[in-house]
Amino acid sequence: MSPIASIIICTYNRSEKLSRVFDSLLKQKIPRHVTYEVVLVDNNSKDRTRELCREYEPRFSGKLKYIMEATQGKVFALNRGIKVAEGNTLIFTDDDVTLDEHWFNSIMKCFDVTGCDCVGGRVLPIFPDGTPTWVKEHATQLSGAVVIYEYGNQSLPYKKSMYPFIGANYAFKRDVFEEIGDFRIDFDPRIPVGEDSEMVNRVFEKGRSMYYCGQALVWHPFDQNRLTLRHMARWNIILGKSASQSEQEQGRSFICYSGVPRYLFRSAALNFLKLMGSCWNKPKFYVAWRDLFCTLGRIQGYRQKITRISNG
Repeated sequence: MSPIASIIICTYNRSEKLSRVFDSLLKQKIPRHVTYEVVLVDNNSKDRTRELCREYEPRFSGKLKYIMEATQGKVFALNRGIKVAEGNTLIFTDDDVTLDEHWFNSIMKCFDVTGCDCVGGRVLPIFPDGTPTWVKEHATQLSGAVVIYEYGNQSLPYKKSMYPFIGANYAFKRDVFEEIGDFRIDFDPRIPVGEDSEMVNRVFEKGRSMYYCGQALVWHPFDQNRLTLRHMARWNIILGKSASQSEQEQGRSFICYSGVPRYLFRSAALNFLKLMGSCWNKPKFYVAWRDLFCTLGRIQGYRQKITRISNG
């Protein structure tokens, strides 16, 4: 019997963390009559990922499928997972999360009750000992450095004013990919940044029904290294470039200076002033730092387009 749903997890050299999500999956409160599969896509790992999957296979009673994707890049692994998955509903999560025991059922119930095409779930951070209090208290404002997606525990229709669902916890009906295509591989597939937002925005632009499900909950560990200024600058420049590419493809018209929309220069100046004015307020400083480098990434994205045209 074909599974009604496929849970797709992409991984790369995370064997020491995979047990967490595997154990969470084994604890799911899934009715016996519901068929599902777990597709683990190994993106060319060099650690014990394959051996760990073999150790867990008996516990999953044939529901765990190990797939190797040798082409490096998360988008290649994601697309391979879509290709080999057999379910009509494709559910994605990360390789280092802890899943609420009702996570799977909550996602499937949201699809059934709303008749929607895409579900995005709630993601809350797990803070290790020693995490500064100001980080915990401002987790939402620090999203990006802190992996969080939080609109409460209710269900509600997705709106353009909301942040796009994140790849740690979202699901699609298979025919969504049949209509709009797979994850794009031209957003620098070597770096796993922005592919989830681009997919969610594409689904929304196609007019597909989308719902946030607050009861579909996962916990994501907080990595304090993501809060270093260097990491945040690099990460958000890449995010900005990705956003710039999407904006350019929409064909929107702007007043430009040297090929860059004027509003981006204003935004960069405003973010810089906010940065200077928040030096003694850590949460505001980090938010301004993030926003400044995201804007600089957008500017770089437009400048790179001009360079490509000039060289073409």
